[in-house]
This record gives sequence, C-alpha cells and structure tokens, in this order.
Amino acid sequence: MTNYAGFEAQAFYKTESSEGVTPAGQWLALAHKANAQFSDSPSPNFTKKSGSVDNAKPTKGIPSPTVNIDFTPSLGSGKAFIKSFASTDTSFSLLLVKIDVSNFVFYRITGCKVKRTNCKGQLWPNGSDISCSMEIWVFNTIATDEGSTPSYETVPDTVLSWSNVTIKTVADPSGTNPARSTITQWNNFDWTIENDLYRIPDKDGNTTAIKRGERQCFGSFEFIITGNSSTDITATQTAAYQDIEFLFSSDSYLFNDCAYTTINLGFASGQMAIKKLDFHSASLVIS
Repeated sequence: MTNYAGFEAQAFYKTESSEGVTPAGQWLALAHKANAQFSDSPSPNFTKKSGSVDNAKPTKGIPSPTVNIDFTPSLGSGKAFIKSFASTDTSFSLLLVKIDVSNFVFYRITGCKVKRTNCKGQLWPNGSDISCSMEIWVFNTIATDEGSTPSYETVPDTVLSWSNVTIKTVADPSGTNPARSTITQWNNFDWTIENDLYRIPDKDGNTTAIKRGERQCFGSFEFIITGNSSTDITATQTAAYQDIEFLFSSDSYLFNDCAYTTINLGFASGQMAIKKLDFHSASLVIS
C-alpha cells in the first residue's frame, strides 16, 4: 500500500466544449499548491416510523458533490483560471494527480462550475501573494484516469502577488469609459463573486447539467487614514456610488456602480489608524 501526502496532489484543469465531457489535449496548471477537498451531501430521507421511536428505512437522496479549493495562482494559467471561470456558464474538468512515472490520479471531475470566488490581497503591514478560494459544483461522476491523450503544462515559477495588483476608482462613473484614478496607498482588499447555480438531474438523480443564474458581487478594501474621513461617511450615508477596478496584472475585475454599505474607522493602540470600506456593486465586468 502506498500512502500519499496532500502536497503531492497537483491541480490541473481543461475547458469543456461539451458540458460534462473532458476533451483531449493539454491539462493546464491551476496552481502551484492547492488545498482541495471533495465532499458530497446526498441527503438521504429519513421518515419517522409509525408507532416507533425510530425511523423507517432511509430513501435515496440527490447527490450534490462540491469541491472547495484554496490556491495561490501563478501569473499564467492560474491567473487565467480565475478570469475564465469566476463568473461564467462555461464548464471545465478538474484533475488532481501526482505527476510521476505512472501519474497517479486522485480524481478527475467533469461538469465543474464555480459557485463562489473569493480573492484576497495584502500590501501592509506585510506584502503577501494573492490567495483565492472557490466553491465549485461538479457532476457526480468521479474518474480515476487522466482522460484521453493527456499532456501537462509545466507549472510556472511565477506567482500572482500584491505587486501585480492595481486598484482604481472613479467617483462619478457616468458616461462611457470614464477615467479612473489609481489608488496610491492601500492596505488590503477582499472581494467575492457569488453565483446562483442550479443542478439539473435525470430520473435517477444524477446531475446532467449545472445552470448559472443571478449573482452578487461585493468586497472591501482598507487604507491608512491620511486625512479627514467625513467624506467616506457621507458617501456611505447617501449611497453615492463609485466604480472600483481591481487589476491582476492585465486582467480587469471592474465592479460597477458600487455603494459603500459599511465604513469602519479603526484606532488601535500600537497600530496605524485605518479605514475600511465595504462595498456592494450593481454589476461586474471581467476582461
């Protein structure tokens, strides 16, 4: 029997042209190291048995498998993975494999779509690499092979870091392509894209499709206080809106018409005075 450590599993992905079917060709490197967890909650039905303190025999539930993955993306296919799948109806296949002489496959899952994406970055007090976590809904079929004619992208040495991030805002986003001002000082940011997903099962309860529905987009960013913050308070109270753009190198996540939902001013002993703004956007453009 061979035992495996978690770090030995490498994460790869392929875009599917037919939902639920892994195409032939190259697997792309999703991340350097990823924490991945597959889980299923089929929710079998238990009914109280007449005249008894116990239940009747359980009946079959509906499988609803998910994968939760936390990763640090590269500047290559890892960064492209977020851009391509954070909010789309395009499906992909996911592979966890140990690359060696025989390429041991932990699992290959098809029909994957992203339910939730959360990205975080920190510049102050200690700069860090960008972290991303995703909840992914998948078909309830797990394969232990690599798919047809597989090849593997070499995992790149680059990492998406705070230094690859630019944050821009515009106070009056009316008009076409308004100029956005680059924020010259920020501590950290955190944004989330939450997609509604709907499973479409067959007569046996097996997932045959996953359909994307509506979405909500929200987040926050934090600054060191350098001046009077009354204008931020006014903006929150009046629901004045801004466009907020996060650039991951050249990839743009433009949160349009954001209202500030909460403002927090922090004055802790031994730390800098900070302000944190929570925002909720009306729409999102990824380009």
